[in-house]
Amino acid sequence: MQLLFTGFIQVFWLLFGAGIWYVIKLIGFGLVTYTGLNFATDTILAYVQANFDGLPVNILGMLGLLGIDKAFNILLTVFAVRLVHMGVTGGSRTTAAWKAPANTNVINGIFKA
Repeated sequence: MQLLFTGFIQVFWLLFGAGIWYVIKLIGFGLVTYTGLNFATDTILAYVQANFDGLPVNILGMLGLLGIDKAFNILLTVFAVRLVHMGVTGGSRTTAAWKAPANTNVINGIFKA
C-alpha cells in the first residue's frame, strides 16, 4: 500500500508538478507586485496630502477649482495601468499602426507649388 501511494504521488508530481509550481510563482509574483504598488501609491498620496496640509485655505480652494486633485489621481491611475500593461506584455513597446509610404515623391509632387 505504501509503495502504491508513493508511486501515485510521483506520477502526480510528474504530471502536474510544473503547473502547480507555475501557479505558485504567479500567485507570489502577483501578491508582491500588488503589495509593492499599493505601498508606493499610498506613500505618494500620503506625501502629497502632508504637503497640502500646510497650504492656506485660499490656495487649497483654488487648487480644488483647478482640479489638481483629480488630475493627480488620473496621473497615478495611468501610471498603475502602464505598469500592469508592461507586466502583461512583457515590457514590449507597441509600434504605430500607420507607416509612412515608401515613395515620398508622390506626396512631395502633390504639394509642390
